[in-house]
Amino acid sequence: MTFAKLSAIIYAHLVYAIEVIGALIILAFLLDICMKMWSLLQDRVIANYRVQLRIAALGKTMREMKKQEKKHDD
Repeated sequence: MTFAKLSAIIYAHLVYAIEVIGALIILAFLLDICMKMWSLLQDRVIANYRVQLRIAALGKTMREMKKQEKKHDD
């Protein structure tokens, strides 16, 4: 085996290894983006849930006030 052929084989393996490492880096980057998006989605869901709880509590308070007004008018 000549030095050129050996060099070509080593170079091919290095290029293949770099491709695999590059793909892993890209996958890690995409996973990081997905995790950040998931976190933002969870934050929005929690915020919407809190708003719904406030609206429900306000509605309950309004119903109680109307009942008290009816009792007071009677």
